[in-house]
Amino acid sequence: MRITDITQQKKNKDFFNIFVDGEYYCSLDDESIYNMKLKIGTEVDAELLTKTAAHSAYKKALNYSLTLLGRYSKTEKELARKLKEKEYDSETIDKVINKLKELGYINDEMYVEAFIRSKKSGGSTVNKKVLYNKLMQKGIAREIVEKCLNSEEIDEYDIAMKAAQKKLKNLKGTEREKKSKLYAYLYGKGFEYDTCSKVVNNIEVME
Repeated sequence: MRITDITQQKKNKDFFNIFVDGEYYCSLDDESIYNMKLKIGTEVDAELLTKTAAHSAYKKALNYSLTLLGRYSKTEKELARKLKEKEYDSETIDKVINKLKELGYINDEMYVEAFIRSKKSGGSTVNKKVLYNKLMQKGIAREIVEKCLNSEEIDEYDIAMKAAQKKLKNLKGTEREKKSKLYAYLYGKGFEYDTCSKVVNNIEVME
């Protein structure tokens, strides 16, 4: 096997495309190229080059992941999906995920806790059912979502009342019509029957 070309990648200047016998073979970082003393015309061992390429891909994927996590937190599944979109193989993805979990950069339980706190502190009118669905869509394990939601003190009645008061400003009709619309609105938002009924019965509605 002989290196026939080495070209710098346009989007990532620290990585180079390696061509062997006239065809693309792999991607390597500049450090690997230096350590292996690679240049056009160099004869290379296929096994060593493949092993080096795997390690180089891991470093590239890890750097990419750290950049993403530096912008905003992600769940394990969300990050794995991003890496898959970049066409990294499953072995590289698993290795990167495990390293980031080891370093504490990925922790689904902490992610869920922070997500719930942000909704509560932001005055959100999102209830437990909606939170559950949103978190499940992010690929978080069911047991983690249920554990965190059950340990958090979430006042469903208070949230429903705030949502109803906000909605009420845009409703028209008689008191009965408004309350009927409020009930349908709250139930559609995922609040339980008892909560909807309690809010509708207690809210002050003007004609």
